[in-house]
Amino acid sequence: MTRLLSLSLLALFACSSPVEASAPEPATPGTPGPRLVVVRAAVAGDEVAVVWAREERPLVLSRFSLTGQRRGEDVVLAPTARLATLATDGARYAACWGTGPSPSDGDTDIACATVPVGGGAVSVLTPFSGVAPALTRGPRGLVLAYGSIESQATSGKRFRIHLRELEGTGASWSSEVLETPALAGLQVTSTPSGFFVAALYGSMGFRLAHDLTSAKGPFPIGESFGTQPGTENIVAIGDTVAINRAIPYKTAYTVVDSSNRVTTSLFVGGGVKLGHSAFLWAEAGSFRAAWQTTFEGDSLQRRDLPLDAGRIEENGDVDERRQEQHGSRMTVVASPAGPLLVKDGATGVVVVALPQAP
Repeated sequence: MTRLLSLSLLALFACSSPVEASAPEPATPGTPGPRLVVVRAAVAGDEVAVVWAREERPLVLSRFSLTGQRRGEDVVLAPTARLATLATDGARYAACWGTGPSPSDGDTDIACATVPVGGGAVSVLTPFSGVAPALTRGPRGLVLAYGSIESQATSGKRFRIHLRELEGTGASWSSEVLETPALAGLQVTSTPSGFFVAALYGSMGFRLAHDLTSAKGPFPIGESFGTQPGTENIVAIGDTVAINRAIPYKTAYTVVDSSNRVTTSLFVGGGVKLGHSAFLWAEAGSFRAAWQTTFEGDSLQRRDLPLDAGRIEENGDVDERRQEQHGSRMTVVASPAGPLLVKDGATGVVVVALPQAP
């Protein structure tokens, strides 16, 4: 099955033949020191995979049980990465990452690799031109969203957004040429009626059918802010979508209903210059929001994200000095065992049950 996905990716991006990665390397990138700048997680059955990287250190894939025990050895995917995405179809994990100097740089390339669930050989593909990769699972398999810079403009960049199946029919879609100050914070998720794509820097949304036809958009999805790439999340409950992103000195949470109407805009203030380390997930039919108030993983504020509450402003009660000093990223992922918190550890990342709300 891994080879089928690799060959589909090969045809999709006109890359050379996939190669086997070298034997798994020890978790040397986990040496304490630089902060975590990449951390993404995906759950498949009874395990969770995490792709993570520290500043100027390798991009690593680690696997854990749902109770936090490590499974197998860490696998180094790339020498370094500033931005990565991870998804699973239940049989394999697919990871893609930017290989250039900046996630919003027009010269950035994207590389991808697949790893079987439960461990096994890694298939790596030659990088292709693009920016801001984002993966999700649809009813026909894994789908990749990414951008391409068409030209520079006096007010920013002209770009297109693309969606492509990683296997199956190899269907694809490209947007019209759009304009935004930068292409960063691209996210995609699957809903019962199709895919929802969010270009968060320009606050633009798109909806497409699962066969990547019948596109609607772009339509506005809230106020336009700069965003810190790699901090954003997107979650769907039915055809309603929630998005969060770190913006200067706060975090913005947005709910978009099935009619593409913004129904809730929650702004959590009190963050540092790069915003909060903040999280979003779905649990028991509701959107849940949380944000880190200090470096310690259990120092979190949590709340439900209402579906139709208009604009809400809140103080995040953040210890700005400690978050500015440490600033390692974390993430929360939903699982059959309940929400899991992925955070910095002594020699790598650790996975723990998300602490209960006080």
